[in-house]
Amino acid sequence: MAKKLFEKHNFLNKDIKYIKNSVINEYDMQNAGPSILLHNELISQKEYNKLMKMDKHTRSVVVGKFLRKNPDISEALMEGFVEMRKEFFELNEIEDIDVLSVKKDAIFLINTIPKVTRMNEHCLFRLKNEYTSYLNIRNKEFYYNDLTGQFDVKGLSKEVVESQKDYFLKFIEECMKLDSQGKKDELFIKFLEFKNSYIEKDLDTEFYRDLSVNKFVFSYNEKYVLTLDNLKNISLKEDKYLSINNNLNFLLEMISDMLS
Repeated sequence: MAKKLFEKHNFLNKDIKYIKNSVINEYDMQNAGPSILLHNELISQKEYNKLMKMDKHTRSVVVGKFLRKNPDISEALMEGFVEMRKEFFELNEIEDIDVLSVKKDAIFLINTIPKVTRMNEHCLFRLKNEYTSYLNIRNKEFYYNDLTGQFDVKGLSKEVVESQKDYFLKFIEECMKLDSQGKKDELFIKFLEFKNSYIEKDLDTEFYRDLSVNKFVFSYNEKYVLTLDNLKNISLKEDKYLSINNNLNFLLEMISDMLS
């Protein structure tokens, strides 16, 4: 059994940087909060049924307000998450090496298919997503399924994902796809060309948004840094103050991990 990983509401195996051509499954607890509250008799069946008639966002808001007004119940709910994860690990004899990540009501497993997914009458761990590759750069997680083309990102804000989905994130997805298909030579060339073009500032302007802040960063000296949401009438090649170091270092780590 995993050594008390079930106690962690958030866990990421930082020793694993890159996985390819494997089975990575995400299991999450269906209607997690309300199901635990019902199972522990912290809400009634009538209250549970009312919550289930709401859309996911509204339900989350209502439950959140309820928990803020009732801190004791909120604490009991967190204990309920621990207990359900503990049962899931124990019943399926899950070891530390099997666990890639834990995100409160979701568990990511590597090459492990659990036989028991229903913990009790109310709590069910369902298979939510399946992936074949995984990349971790600076605790930013990238998941790819070579069979379906599904590509998911965790650890970046929704704003960054939206602004970079056709740029930096698209590049990462394409690289993971090439490697999962065994096209190592094509991947090497793609990395080399992209790195050179990036340094020469030959790519589309949007590639140069700093991934950490989703803005263009200009560093004039150690004490003066300017960030801009948009660039107008600025030549990237001519502007020596545009900082690309963060994204470039991110790229170099990615190259190192995928080609090692």
